[in-house]
Amino acid sequence: MRFHTVTRPKSLGVILAFGILLALVPPASPAAPATQSVVPFELIGNHIYVPIEVAGEAGAPAQTMRFIFDSGATALITPPAARILGVAPHGDVPMRGTGEAVEHGQVARMASLRLGSAALSRVRTGVLPLPPAITDVGPGPPVAGIVGQEFLRRYVVRIDYVNRALTLIAPDTYVTPTLGRAIPCTIRDGMPEVRGDLDGRSLDFVIDTGNSTSIALLTPYVEREHLRDEYSRRVHLILGRGVGGYFRGDASRSAAFVLGGFRLHDQIVDLSSQRAGFFASPGLDGNLGTGVLRNFTVTLDYPHSIVYVEPNADFDAPASFDRSGMYVERDGEDFVVVEVQSDAPAAEAGVEAGDRIVAIDGKPARDYRAARIGELLSGPAGRRIALEIGRGEATRSVVLTLRNLI
Repeated sequence: MRFHTVTRPKSLGVILAFGILLALVPPASPAAPATQSVVPFELIGNHIYVPIEVAGEAGAPAQTMRFIFDSGATALITPPAARILGVAPHGDVPMRGTGEAVEHGQVARMASLRLGSAALSRVRTGVLPLPPAITDVGPGPPVAGIVGQEFLRRYVVRIDYVNRALTLIAPDTYVTPTLGRAIPCTIRDGMPEVRGDLDGRSLDFVIDTGNSTSIALLTPYVEREHLRDEYSRRVHLILGRGVGGYFRGDASRSAAFVLGGFRLHDQIVDLSSQRAGFFASPGLDGNLGTGVLRNFTVTLDYPHSIVYVEPNADFDAPASFDRSGMYVERDGEDFVVVEVQSDAPAAEAGVEAGDRIVAIDGKPARDYRAARIGELLSGPAGRRIALEIGRGEATRSVVLTLRNLI
């Protein structure tokens, strides 16, 4: 089970639908110069959460809120955040993203965003609800939305996954790193596109810090290259959820993935089966998410069209994947089982789609955050997890034993 894959109104068809309407709102502009700023971040469920000082109206006091930092996204805030900030959304904007459906959001403008000492004013933003999978992250400031390209267009951004530090550097003061490798990139719909080698194939990938998975191959490429025949050991299931609904496909493992000359082994490969949305986009092969990127210190230099990768202390660590065979999501105080894979631990324990998980290892489900459940169900093979399951008016206890599915 992976809760927290790609959630954004973005890219290809999405940027076209979203960006044209947002063009009516004046674009963000730097409010203050910043030569360099280091910002600590939280890495939760393979998403980068940063503290941002945000003011909804000119002259209003700024409030600190959590935002996901997503290299593939333009600014978005949730309706609750808009209300807190006194922002007045308007319009009816069709948005596509991870899922196959079209969702309808609104547009607004925020007076300012400040990430460390990097500040922007008059920031255009979409307004759309986000799933609990990425907002249910524990104590601290509320998760207000997503940012990314607004800062990436103006600063060189270094992401240090080991030390949980995001550094924003003014392009005219940036000194190229002496370690690692420089990879030329093309900025495609606001995302950096690079070449990588997967099991002997050379592919075009966009680098996407908002994608919690590792390597996701888009439907047109998967079908054109008959990759389901090549990756015969795989499981078909929900791979995540985002704007437009669920992301479905087959998960498998690679023998080798090479980025910038650095070789990673045994990475998770998702083979999309989507018929609409981002993962059905033609003309693009794949998407590199945090599951791969966290093996490196990554520097995104949009102004000079270069990505730098430097292996870090976690380089080539084993890639984890769900070992339960079920996909669950937050529903009030409990978690609801959305899908159960046949011949997997959850099914063998008698869990069915529609069941409610009310307790885990003796603790009420309300005490668990979504990301923590994902970690538990991706735990080591052989681990036993006790669940209290609600079905209709009845409850019962089951124990599932995790095992490798791919």
